[in-house]
Amino acid sequence: MRASAPVVISAHVYSACTSGVYYFRPGHECTRAHGPACAFNLVARGCAHTRNLKPLPTRYKNASRRVEALRNADLVLSYSAAVDRHLAANDLSRRRIVPFPATISPKLGSGHATRRRVVFAGRIVHQKGVSVLIRAARHVDGEFVICGDGRQLEAMRKLAQRTGVQERVSFKGWLSSEQLADEFANASVVVVPSLWPEPFGLVGIEALAAGRPVIASATGGIEDWLDDGISGLCVTPGDVEELALALNELLADTERQRTMGAAGREAVNRRFSPERHVAGILDAYASARATWRPPLS
Repeated sequence: MRASAPVVISAHVYSACTSGVYYFRPGHECTRAHGPACAFNLVARGCAHTRNLKPLPTRYKNASRRVEALRNADLVLSYSAAVDRHLAANDLSRRRIVPFPATISPKLGSGHATRRRVVFAGRIVHQKGVSVLIRAARHVDGEFVICGDGRQLEAMRKLAQRTGVQERVSFKGWLSSEQLADEFANASVVVVPSLWPEPFGLVGIEALAAGRPVIASATGGIEDWLDDGISGLCVTPGDVEELALALNELLADTERQRTMGAAGREAVNRRFSPERHVAGILDAYASARATWRPPLS
């Protein structure tokens, strides 16, 4: 392809990681380059995050091919500082960050002063931290709404029953964009309790665009858009007590919810608009074109 045009690759996730999730323990992001040492870490340090080791050789080979493709590209785009760190660790010098825009048309809710409603939206898988949220719910007086689907959905239903919070936790399943906009608008707070370093955390800016504060794990790309103490609160990934404390703190203070939500909405409009995203993409493509030289045959 490079013989006829510059090649730009968009790295949405941790492309050079065999397991794809790029962390050892919650809050402990991997900083290593892809290479033979990964074989030891996948097994001995558990960064594979699976007991089924059979697919790992194929995954390692595929990650190696992705690294080669990234290194041959004229430019690699990422959407957060977290993915950019991953690319830098793999010796990619031709790269640029262009943050995502909010993709859901925001709606404005009402009645926030009389409700205590916590909303989660995302895949129901281990790395998203839904189990942490459900355990935190035992210590929080509020309604919990979980939007999404995934392989751990039934396990999370059972966890809610075992912890005695099933009457306050509702599982909505996968929702349309319009339905999800309604959930964000009517939330007291939106929570992103991720265990892995989110490549970006799009749910967060969509909640902020609706004027709702966010409580999220301080890991990965989340800190690119969440201003701790201004548009929401950052918590330690995997810490049930800290998450419960932050939830209780914000649920008890509707005025703080309002001011944080307003700050978040202003930040999204200023930093994460579709127009800003498109302008950044076009500028990156123009840069790649300006420096492109076809390889010698």
